[in-house]
Amino acid sequence: MGRHFSVLRKGEMGRLWEIFPSSALCVRCLVLRLTTFGSGALRGSTPSVHGCLRGQSTVEGAFLIPVILLLLMLLIQPGILLYNRVVMQSAASEGCRLISTRSSGDSLDAYEGYVTRRLGSVPQQKNFHVHEGMCTWEVRFDGGEESDVVTVTIKNQVEPLPFFDFGARSLGLVNEEGNFVQEVSVSTRSKSAWVVGNEQGLNPDAWVSRNRSTAERNAR
Repeated sequence: MGRHFSVLRKGEMGRLWEIFPSSALCVRCLVLRLTTFGSGALRGSTPSVHGCLRGQSTVEGAFLIPVILLLLMLLIQPGILLYNRVVMQSAASEGCRLISTRSSGDSLDAYEGYVTRRLGSVPQQKNFHVHEGMCTWEVRFDGGEESDVVTVTIKNQVEPLPFFDFGARSLGLVNEEGNFVQEVSVSTRSKSAWVVGNEQGLNPDAWVSRNRSTAERNAR
């Protein structure tokens, strides 16, 4: 019987591997696992496929998180500057309509306060508007009710977000304090063209005198 088993083992072993290929694959995998386990045991640790995957995910996250934060900053900083500009543009337009009614002897404090209140929708946070220490709003008026064109100019300072301050300094986009400087200027005609071209000019007293004389003639 031993002789027959030896003949079968020598002659039919290759045929058995062909008949049971899945069993052969399992045996090979088992041998490979035992070999790997043995080498890991000698080193004092056993390898883990899941551990390798977790380590790879950690490394990828360490590289991706700063990139994602930088992309968010690239979206937030222009959004802040755009929001400030929209508010400043609106406040300057309203200031132009108000300054067109100012007499030559009126103080500009009330007009500046009116425009500054309109700028209150900008948060008093240094990344929107530098307000600590001294308010950085600058409002300048040009013209009045006797002018053909009136102009309102508004300036603001904004501190750059992190990761932007170094680049902004390198490119020369900030002032000496390290802040962005935003400036908006709005000009508009204080009166319509037919008013400017009238023979009475832009003197309100002349218009009042003319209306009074017209009323007197109508009364007669």
